[in-house]
Amino acid sequence: MANYDLHILQPSEFEEITRDLLQKKWNCFIESFTSGRDGGIDLRYTTQNGGKAIIQAKRYKNYNQLLGNLKKEFIKVQAINPERYYVSTSVGLTPANKDEIKQLFEPYIKDVEDIFGNDDLNNLLGQFGDVEKQYYKLWLSSTNVLENIFNKAPIIWSHIEL
Repeated sequence: MANYDLHILQPSEFEEITRDLLQKKWNCFIESFTSGRDGGIDLRYTTQNGGKAIIQAKRYKNYNQLLGNLKKEFIKVQAINPERYYVSTSVGLTPANKDEIKQLFEPYIKDVEDIFGNDDLNNLLGQFGDVEKQYYKLWLSSTNVLENIFNKAPIIWSHIEL
C-alpha cells in the first residue's frame, strides 16, 4: 500500500485528489469549485435519490485541529441539509476518531465508511494508480516509482532482446 504524506499537497490539490479518488471509487461525476469561501461545500454530487451529497476535504496535521474545525462546519452542514455528508482528511484516524466524527455529523454521515482518513486515501491511491500518477508531488518522493522510471529503459531493452 502507498504511504504518502498528503500534507505536501496544497489545499486545492488535496480537494482535487479527493475528488479524483472518489470519482473512481464511486464511478460518478463530482462537482468541484474554485478556491475561496465555499459555504461548507468543497465537492458535491447528486445521489441516486436525486439529493445532494457534500464532500468536505480537510488538510490538517493532527486530529485535534481537524475536530475543532469540523465542529464549526456542522452549523454550515445543518443549513445546507444534504442527503449525505462525507469527510476526507489528511489526518490519520483511529476507529474511535471516526466514531466521534460520525456522531458529530449525525444524521448526515451515515456510516464511518463515509469518513476517509489518510490511510483510506493511501489505500485508494494504491487501487487507482492512474490517479496516483497525476499528482507528481506524491510519487516524486517515492523510491519505488523513481526506481521504475530509472530502470524502465534497461527493462524494455531486455524484453526486446528476448
